[in-house]
Amino acid sequence: MSLTDLAVLGLLSEQDLHGYELQKRLADLSGTRVSFGSLYPALSRLEREGAVRAVDDVTGTGTAPLPATGSLAGETAAFRAALRQVRRGRRGRKVYGITDAGRARLAELLEAPADDDRAFPLQLTFLHLLPTSGRTRILERRRAQLAERLAAVEARPLDRTATRWRRALAAHEAESLARDLAWVDGLIAGAAESPEPAASVESATEPAGAVRPDTVTTNGGTTA
Repeated sequence: MSLTDLAVLGLLSEQDLHGYELQKRLADLSGTRVSFGSLYPALSRLEREGAVRAVDDVTGTGTAPLPATGSLAGETAAFRAALRQVRRGRRGRKVYGITDAGRARLAELLEAPADDDRAFPLQLTFLHLLPTSGRTRILERRRAQLAERLAAVEARPLDRTATRWRRALAAHEAESLARDLAWVDGLIAGAAESPEPAASVESATEPAGAVRPDTVTTNGGTTA
């Protein structure tokens, strides 16, 4: 699974963004700065694949009305200068939006099984984009992963000569997994009792930027 693709498509499903805004929101999601050197190649690839598209930025060009000089040569020169200014502004403010193919790709990424602990917080962030059945599948899959890890930790024999620090570390690992398991159980119960309306990523008619989900707060312990 490409975590970058998941994060980029998830953010663009909520609204169109230019590169700088996208970089900032990716950093907010991951807690680490994403360099333009890694972001723009990913955007270019997604654009070639038809998952994202360039959207004209109709604001902030900063162009002024052309002055009336009374001279054809002068007005022509002014027009060319203004055109160069618009082009520079558009190049510097390339805005990206998600396509129908990108929404379908996002749905695949959200539903894809992942062993990488970094994937689940991202999937949870954009879980509102799936129907209730899809949300439940992801949460149940995460629960199964945590339960398997907890059982393995509890069954792991410790050497009789293990120090108190090794024993404390093993106990902490088991306690963390048990807390995460209980937290996911609560999410599953909540999804079943009061499911949110889904803003489907597979909608072909919904315009980009129409989805305005509530912020999902994740538990820092989910990646334990």
